[in-house]
Amino acid sequence: MSKCEREIQREIVAALRTIGCVVLVTSTYKSARNTRGTPDLFVFNDGAGFNRRGWIGLECKSGTGPLTAEQKRLVYAGMVTVVRSAEDALKAVR
Repeated sequence: MSKCEREIQREIVAALRTIGCVVLVTSTYKSARNTRGTPDLFVFNDGAGFNRRGWIGLECKSGTGPLTAEQKRLVYAGMVTVVRSAEDALKAVR
């Protein structure tokens, strides 16, 4: 995870927690030890004030950050949403 992506992820986590979402961070700022393709964040909202309810996987990327083959498959299947800003993340959970 690049420095830029770390900063984006921090902003996203803060924004989501501010609106009451539970955010589980699966990536680390050193080296991720998860299965390839695992989203950076799993976000839960209980539906209060949201159209969407439940868990959503978010992959945090910089403006030009590429996706791995595994991530592309999950995005295509609708299991993960790519977010490049806190605004993207807020739209994804609403």
